[in-house]
Amino acid sequence: MSTTTTTTAKVSPIQFAWNANNIGFESSLWLRSVGKLRGTIARSPRLQQKNDIKTFQYSKDGRYFGWASSEMVVVIDTETTEIVKEIPRKNVVEIGFSPKGTYISTWERPVKLGENIVHKNLILWEVESGEELISFTQKSQNNWNVQWTDDEAFFCRMVTNEVQFFDSKRVDKGVHSRLRLEGIADFSLSPGKSPSIVVFIPEKKGAPARVQMFSITNFNVTLAQKTFFKADKIQMKWNDLGTNLLVLTHTDVDKTNKSYYGETNLYFLASAGNYDCRVQLDKEGPIHDVAWSPNSKEFIVVYGYMPAKATLFDHRANIAYEFGINPRNTVQFNPQGRHILSISF
Repeated sequence: MSTTTTTTAKVSPIQFAWNANNIGFESSLWLRSVGKLRGTIARSPRLQQKNDIKTFQYSKDGRYFGWASSEMVVVIDTETTEIVKEIPRKNVVEIGFSPKGTYISTWERPVKLGENIVHKNLILWEVESGEELISFTQKSQNNWNVQWTDDEAFFCRMVTNEVQFFDSKRVDKGVHSRLRLEGIADFSLSPGKSPSIVVFIPEKKGAPARVQMFSITNFNVTLAQKTFFKADKIQMKWNDLGTNLLVLTHTDVDKTNKSYYGETNLYFLASAGNYDCRVQLDKEGPIHDVAWSPNSKEFIVVYGYMPAKATLFDHRANIAYEFGINPRNTVQFNPQGRHILSISF
């Protein structure tokens, strides 16, 4: 069973949705509103038992809720549950909204359509009109979606050895700009008013892996860079302001044979380029989870062999508070940053 939650921007009920999959039965999509005062739950009749749901998602601002079935993609208004747009695109298995909910991306598994026919299986649509903005061929489901600047002025995607940027208002002009580096394996675009992009280049022929940061307006100047070994793949986590970045590195194999899941390390980089470090953790074992506070000034790390330890760090990766040792592997802040949820799955 998969779930997703949101709080809408208007004065309206908090909502949550889940997809109940029962063995031998079709999936059913449920959307409920939780009353603010008494915590009562009101089920939405419009959305009860929507069958054949492949995926679903709220827009970032909570204004829209969308889902994909084998026949179409549907977007509704979360306050009224009225349908905003039905997009008759079959076999979509992934969807994603742009930051302001102006656009929705869809991805379907690539298929061979015939000789010299290219299947453009990643499509960007305007939500309210349902018109196609642009389409691409995207073979891998991993990191399938484009990444947007917060103002939706630009979006970007990775192809071999480069990240391509597009002007959302002038997609007919093709690629707006390119960040080209040999061996790019992953990238992340920051939130915030002055977006940065970080690219990851894995180890090769004895050279260390590295992450390298640029302003999206100038690819000739490196803002920050960090090199390290023991990094087959990474996760990049920005704070909400886009001023600091955490890089969680993973190896496929732990050469010390202490962990089945490989080795992990955590690094901190400031987008201003004036500070970076390895985050020092005082309990041996894997890093289970990392979460930024919504205030962008603190982050929590859950780490170490079970029972794991949780520690709060400040904006320079100094220890601010230790939560002690408990069996847990997941941590989240509430939207206001006043409370944390620390649990184990």
